[in-house]
Amino acid sequence: KDASAVLLMFLSGQETGHAAADVLLGRAGVGPSGRLPVTLPAREHDAVPPCTGSGPCRYSEGVNGGWHIYSGKDVAYPFGHGLSYTIFEYSVAKDWAPSSDVAGSLWEIVIAIRNAGLSPGVEVPQLYLKFPPEAAVPEEDEAPEPRLRGFQKTPRLNPGEVSYVTFSLGARDLSIWDSTSHKWRQVHGVFKTFVAASSRSFRLCGSVGDGAATLPCSGTEDERS
Repeated sequence: KDASAVLLMFLSGQETGHAAADVLLGRAGVGPSGRLPVTLPAREHDAVPPCTGSGPCRYSEGVNGGWHIYSGKDVAYPFGHGLSYTIFEYSVAKDWAPSSDVAGSLWEIVIAIRNAGLSPGVEVPQLYLKFPPEAAVPEEDEAPEPRLRGFQKTPRLNPGEVSYVTFSLGARDLSIWDSTSHKWRQVHGVFKTFVAASSRSFRLCGSVGDGAATLPCSGTEDERS
């Protein structure tokens, strides 16, 4: 817990040593840009316990399984988290609007990512979607927690450079699984949207379906799972 940063490379292959050295030393402008595909809990007992005994395994997470089980809890490192040797600013270049250019896309937003630091770097902005109450699962009486609906990796940006990232939402992105009809059901209503640096670092908050503007998130919206 006394370390200021941790380099986690998972299964990085036979060039692990060279890759780690390049990232740690920033050789040729190489810097960390990966993002966690899981949440690392702060305490062991926060994780789902393993099944014991001979009885059936019962999972009570419902629609909020996976990294959503840590909602409302402190974590060591959240889903989507990653560090860089620089900092990035997020702004809206073109707000949510009906899309007519991308096949299967219903809504589209364009985000400007600016390297506001002193070193070259790569950012991975992420799009999360919060379903309206109409998406509540009958047997659980709750709507899903914010869902990841897209992410993109910018090119290597020098200090001051800007990259434009487009996120699109299609019918499947706005759907939930209907266990009665056994098919995907599109939900209609107002969806909250969050452009983020991780599942607990929301930078731009907006919505689809009511025409509200996408703006920098307030303090109460910036840290959530």
